[in-house]
Amino acid sequence: MVTENLLSELFCRKIEELAIEKHLSGAEKERIIRAFKEAMANRFMDAHQICRCLAGEDTV
Repeated sequence: MVTENLLSELFCRKIEELAIEKHLSGAEKERIIRAFKEAMANRFMDAHQICRCLAGEDTV
């Protein structure tokens, strides 16, 4: 059974792999992971809010 913790762990591992492959900085990688975790915690986040989070803008 896929739980939120498992999904989060898998997502973070894949981001780690892709960050190396795509030459992302540590800050970019952390911003992606943070946006994912915020979206998981707030299921009402829409695409615009997620994009703002990925851009490093405050979503509140």
